[in-house]
Amino acid sequence: MRITFEDGSFLELESHEDGSIRVILCGIKSYNQATMSTADLSPEQVSELFMFLADLEQEKEEHFT
Repeated sequence: MRITFEDGSFLELESHEDGSIRVILCGIKSYNQATMSTADLSPEQVSELFMFLADLEQEKEEHFT
């Protein structure tokens, strides 16, 4: 999954067969400079992220219904 921002920066998520995810963040610092970072999330961290997003979605649904 890739999310691209208006300035060309992006956040990319790559899933792996073991249930882990690699997170890649590329940010535009100026017209000729970029910065890039990566992080590997363990399957446990992926579960925590999933639960965080599910809770956020639940709160949104409760707020708007």
